[in-house]
Amino acid sequence: MANFVDTISVSAHDKSKVEPEGWKSQISTGLGFFDHMLDQIQSHGLISLSCTTPGFLLDSSADSSSSSSSSTSTVDASTADASALSKQKMINRNENSNVQKQISNIIGNKLGTSLASLINTQTMCASSTFYCPLDESLVKCVLIPSESPELIFDVLTKEGGLGKFNRRKVGTWRVENVKGFFECLSKACNLSITFTLVRGSNSHHIIESSFKSYDLMHR
Repeated sequence: MANFVDTISVSAHDKSKVEPEGWKSQISTGLGFFDHMLDQIQSHGLISLSCTTPGFLLDSSADSSSSSSSSTSTVDASTADASALSKQKMINRNENSNVQKQISNIIGNKLGTSLASLINTQTMCASSTFYCPLDESLVKCVLIPSESPELIFDVLTKEGGLGKFNRRKVGTWRVENVKGFFECLSKACNLSITFTLVRGSNSHHIIESSFKSYDLMHR
């Protein structure tokens, strides 16, 4: 049976260096806005990414809101035979909150592990601060090398949403998974990360400003 951890592939490469033989940059998580944010790491961090999450199938008898990680009801659509396909249905990762969470966290962990090889925490300043606005929004990102890294995500509303209208999703990507992604990335690359909302009302712009502020560290 397929497993999310085994089938999700993530790797990163410094654009300033010669690309490894056979390298192919591609981003396909099945979550459009998440893809857009990962692409910002490429354009603003000068990092070439390869991130793919193959299609998954869910037992038709399983509830769409149940956690797919706790059972053997998932199979990799790319390797399933015709009989398996006839008995299964595709997981809708846009609607299944548990699947979204798993994808976001696993990519955060694997990307952080890959980026760790590109970050020399020994030569980093004790504390580095980056800002990158997007229209009306501005988020500050502070990075500190740490053997016990933690994430402070001080951009959410008191209700746990984002922006003027307390949005819980941007596109189909759930706001809580933005935090989960950075928590896993932070631990994997041994960087404490603090995001602080300076200003902003548009949830899309707030998240994108957060990503871009972090991305600048890789330049």
